[in-house]
Amino acid sequence: VMVPVHCTLVSVSKISSALGTKNSYTFLILIYTAFNLSQAIFLFTGYIRGLDRGLDEAAKIDGCGDLKLLTMIITPICKPIIATEAILVFIYGYSELSLILITDSNKYTISRAMLNFTANFTTDYGPQFAFVIMSMIPMLIIYLFLHEKVEAGMLAGAVKG
Repeated sequence: VMVPVHCTLVSVSKISSALGTKNSYTFLILIYTAFNLSQAIFLFTGYIRGLDRGLDEAAKIDGCGDLKLLTMIITPICKPIIATEAILVFIYGYSELSLILITDSNKYTISRAMLNFTANFTTDYGPQFAFVIMSMIPMLIIYLFLHEKVEAGMLAGAVKG
């Protein structure tokens, strides 16, 4: 979490070249997972530590097993943090990390494809702005579906009683 992504670009590119995984979505997904996992662990740990332990104990007294406790009790309570992390990961997926790992024009991600509208001396602003608007639509849809959960999570500890 403390190391910025930009500090690792050269080493990630060298590893990708050494393994022969340039233009590989699998390697890109693994890199995104590695960079997002630490943040997710911190967020989930902090959120779960803030939960009341009485819920776990009451469920165990009622005969709830570990798997059922996780799926039926903990997971529904964690919907706000799951939604928050989903938004953060989705936005991170639009980042510039793919600029160095994907060089095949048929496999460009959205952030890499936006560079196609700029030439040495000209920029085609009409299609570029249309592409920017079109690329924002998935982010807006994800946010519209998940924002209520995020807001509920933020407000959960703000009201007493």
